[in-house]
Amino acid sequence: MTIKEIAALADVSPATVSRYINNGYISKEKRERIRAIIEQTGYSPSIHAQTLRTRKTMLIGVIVPKINSESISRMISGISHTLSEAGYQMLLGDAENDREKELEYLNLFKNNPVDGIILFGTSITDKHKIFIENNTIPLVVVGQKTSLVSCIYHDDQAASFALTEKMILSGKKNLAFLGVTPTDPACGIERKQGFLDALSHYQLNFNPRLEEICDFTVQSGYDHMDALLQKRHVFDGVFCATDMIAAGAIKRLREENLDIPGQVAITGIGHNPICMAISPRLTTAHFHYRICGRHAANLLLSLINDNNEIVSQTKLGFEIIEGETV
Repeated sequence: MTIKEIAALADVSPATVSRYINNGYISKEKRERIRAIIEQTGYSPSIHAQTLRTRKTMLIGVIVPKINSESISRMISGISHTLSEAGYQMLLGDAENDREKELEYLNLFKNNPVDGIILFGTSITDKHKIFIENNTIPLVVVGQKTSLVSCIYHDDQAASFALTEKMILSGKKNLAFLGVTPTDPACGIERKQGFLDALSHYQLNFNPRLEEICDFTVQSGYDHMDALLQKRHVFDGVFCATDMIAAGAIKRLREENLDIPGQVAITGIGHNPICMAISPRLTTAHFHYRICGRHAANLLLSLINDNNEIVSQTKLGFEIIEGETV
């Protein structure tokens, strides 16, 4: 089946079919006729021919640190929907929390025909900087702030400040911190800084003995809450860097028959659906992950289509979700 044959069946010119395939303007009536014929015949345009003609592959490489993350899946949904609307397809690379594998995917997409790359950055290492300096393909970083390339990120520090402040204003003065590795600047550094800023603002001291560094899992939250309890230091509130950590911590606190929030208040971050299954319902911060994905895709498309080389930094807001743990 050729474009000429599709045109004859749809009673339009071959040029009209070509404009349809390349997302050009045609009337709604002709668009519907061509769409119906293509669906009936199963016609698929040659990607190779399109690439030679337009110098575009209509493919976007997306690199994520892990695919089994609820927040990442929401962002991918936003990216996929926006790219699909623009006629693009997405190639997904799972780096499995491995910086070297992340760089392998970056080079793979750089050396193979994609029109742009979206990188879910956990950290921008020296090797990442070298790649960016030598890269000519449009690139957008999601989740981390960087001045090297256009990026979209969340206000982790302000969200952490707001949640910590909420515990302090409820009367909690001895706060513990269940954080994550500082190799993830957004979750590990920015969220801790917001926590410390709130303590400082209210002239409260932080006892380093009340800090535990967790993995991004429920089990890790449970284990590190257990370690915190074993230290026998007094605390009446716990800031958790993620909702998953908070879920595990709550389970361990309930096993000790500690009243939440009466004896111990607790917060998380992310507004994971797990919040709805936790009892008591978790107080957390909602980040607009799907909107973030849509913004990232639109930003990349503007870099591709408008040859826009201006580096932009977009910080997205958040919403405090009132639960029952503070």
